[in-house]
Amino acid sequence: MDVFMNMNLLKYGYKFLLENKGIQKMFKDMDRLNKEMELVKKQSKKIKETKGRK
Repeated sequence: MDVFMNMNLLKYGYKFLLENKGIQKMFKDMDRLNKEMELVKKQSKKIKETKGRK
């Protein structure tokens, strides 16, 4: 019984770690997307400014 419980705990612990890694990856991806969006906004702002000068 004791070994069986330990195996279950290990299984749940491993599952939790995998999910946690997935969550961390999701946040990293969101952060990367936000940075890319900032770059796109800056570039589009520059393009609008140069068009306005003509």
